[in-house]
Amino acid sequence: MSKKRFETKALHFAAMKENDSKFDKEIYQNNIRFPFFIRMKKQPENPYSLGQEASISFSNQNLIEKFCEIENTEDGILCSSGNLAIYQTILGLTSRGDHILISKTCSPLIFKIVTHLKEKMGIKFSILDLTKPKKWQSHLNPKTKLILVETISIPSLQIPDLELLSKFAKLHSLLFILDNSYCTPYLQTSFDYKADCVIYSDSLYLDGQSRISAGIILGTNKSISKIKNCSIEEESVCSPFNSWLLGRGLETLAVRMERHSTNALQVAEYLEKNRIFEKVVYPFLPSYSNHKVALKQMKFGGSILSFSMEGGIVRGRRFIECLKKFSNPSQPTIRTTVMHPASTTHLPLSEKQRLQMGARSNLILLSVGLEHIDDILHEIDQAISDSKIVLKLHEKEN
Repeated sequence: MSKKRFETKALHFAAMKENDSKFDKEIYQNNIRFPFFIRMKKQPENPYSLGQEASISFSNQNLIEKFCEIENTEDGILCSSGNLAIYQTILGLTSRGDHILISKTCSPLIFKIVTHLKEKMGIKFSILDLTKPKKWQSHLNPKTKLILVETISIPSLQIPDLELLSKFAKLHSLLFILDNSYCTPYLQTSFDYKADCVIYSDSLYLDGQSRISAGIILGTNKSISKIKNCSIEEESVCSPFNSWLLGRGLETLAVRMERHSTNALQVAEYLEKNRIFEKVVYPFLPSYSNHKVALKQMKFGGSILSFSMEGGIVRGRRFIECLKKFSNPSQPTIRTTVMHPASTTHLPLSEKQRLQMGARSNLILLSVGLEHIDDILHEIDQAISDSKIVLKLHEKEN
């Protein structure tokens, strides 16, 4: 079974596991609680500490086993959200007074979590510039326990060199934690870079329909066993029905991500040829600053690209308003979406923090969906034309 490719494992895991013709597992709509001593009789490797109870969902366990087979890792935890997956990973692998490293271009969510843990738990953090590896060591101290980075940062679209980071973590005995939500396990196999844990926000691409909120933590038995203690105390498990939906979404992840990526590359190339679009950023464009690393680490470039426009933020806002068929939620979906990070996801931050994370005031983020590419490009052309007219009318009025 281990020789099968991603697509086959995602579609046939249940049948291969049971050695029969079943393509899906039943939904067990209950969590069964076992006292510690009962679980110990059947599972000597039980990771839970004495005196606690274990809450088990068979639907959740089936999905965890499927992810572990796909990612070639040992164990995992399903959480009720991606936020909790990040929070529990840090909390489970550190103690009061410890120190962690995060990226300069991390998401506002990660920054909020580590700030909260610093205030409430005394877990300090330092911020790394991933483009300057010679300075990484200067941020270490005897209490540094782990390094947490995203495999692609939003909205800067920065892709770190995971091989270099992995070597740095191993050299200094740090746990290496990756948030692979935007790359997905299909575009990038993060455990190839000796990660101790990989985190996913399942409400992004894995589900495929934006129907649920969930998160998953995958990793070695040793790392996951520490985090499981924390997850029991927090009572933050994923519902069985959401687990079933995730399993169904995972079956089509490969074809969806290929279509997302193919469309996104064509849109990025189209925008780059148009002079009114400035600084178009997409990992698989030859002009991308870390293009060689992107090609080495990823199968495809993903759905997200960024750009700014001639005419600055005023023209950019008019352009977004004229994209009538593109919605503007704060996260990617199967449909094409457009977003202005500085006034949405990064609005609570200071201007200095926004610039540090790559959320410039004139930056526009486009997540390219599964629509026909001709229709996507037509909508962009229409918005270019309409925004130009609206801008001229606005200038006349003033």
